Amino acid sequence: MCSYPDSETFRVAERGYLDDQPNLLTAKVLRFQGLQASKVEYLFAHPKAEVLEFHNCYWDIGAEPIHTKTRAIKFVETTINDDRLSDILCRFPKLRSLVYFRPSDEVDTCMDMLGRELAEHGQNLEHLELYNDGLMSFATPFAYLHMLGNLKTLEMDLELLIGFLDYPREYDDDYCMDDAGFESSSEEEEETTTDYEEEKEEEINYYAGEWSLVKLLPPSLEKLTLHIEQPKLGLYFDTYERFGAKFEELIMTAAAAAAAEGSRFDKLHWVSAPRLDLVAEKLRDNNNNNNNNNNKSTTTGWVLVEEHIMTRTTPLGGAQAEADAAAGDARL
Repeated sequence: MCSYPDSETFRVAERGYLDDQPNLLTAKVLRFQGLQASKVEYLFAHPKAEVLEFHNCYWDIGAEPIHTKTRAIKFVETTINDDRLSDILCRFPKLRSLVYFRPSDEVDTCMDMLGRELAEHGQNLEHLELYNDGLMSFATPFAYLHMLGNLKTLEMDLELLIGFLDYPREYDDDYCMDDAGFESSSEEEEETTTDYEEEKEEEINYYAGEWSLVKLLPPSLEKLTLHIEQPKLGLYFDTYERFGAKFEELIMTAAAAAAAEGSRFDKLHWVSAPRLDLVAEKLRDNNNNNNNNNNKSTTTGWVLVEEHIMTRTTPLGGAQAEADAAAGDARL
């Protein structure tokens, strides 16, 4: 996402233009607050603005393409008419960056349809951020992201990628809790609680089971950031096989691709997610075991820079590789 200082950001709210702002004609960012997009549509053809931000707005415009310099759009708590991301992608054919914070009161819970629209109309996207604001449950996760052939950076909540709940239900507050207990005073309530616990156990086993980052992500990625709330880590991903192994597979795939140009994830060089220190430890143990067994071993070329960040140094070379190695552990 393009980043500009406040001195180049022009804000438009319900009461009109705000005071103490830069010249509208020279602004690089237009930030709209609490407005219908159709009311300010005339500003989209701004001669210099490269970024449009919509905060608590309502997008009610169609897909007719317009000539504009807009390269990045950010939606925060903004309702999109019929959830048609395709309208935005078609309207701004030069769009390269999209940030979408799902509104906390969003009623449509089929994220896979949004993923399909991204795959069909977002092939020019290079930067994508997706967040489940409010931690609301949903029927289906984002799908088809692996089809975004030019995507370079992806940042999103892990739940939107792999899914958690089959369908929104009454106990959303328990969605992020470590346990599923409900105190009851009647036998009927106790029986209901037991059924719910069994259902939740099945859900945990399903959603923390057979999924693969290598299959879900676009192979063109260069940087990946995945977020997950701490309570969910203890609930869904309490073993290495359910979480760390998924990142180990991705990093090993990228490491293998570094030796064969044109392979999947050959450009991936930066991964951020919780508990990557455990992944680094496992890779280091595997490498040491290979050496002890007198096997011909090669390093992955990845280093642990911080507890939640790993970077690939081998293909970067020069000063960047030295800086990463100095900041992190020894190469794995």
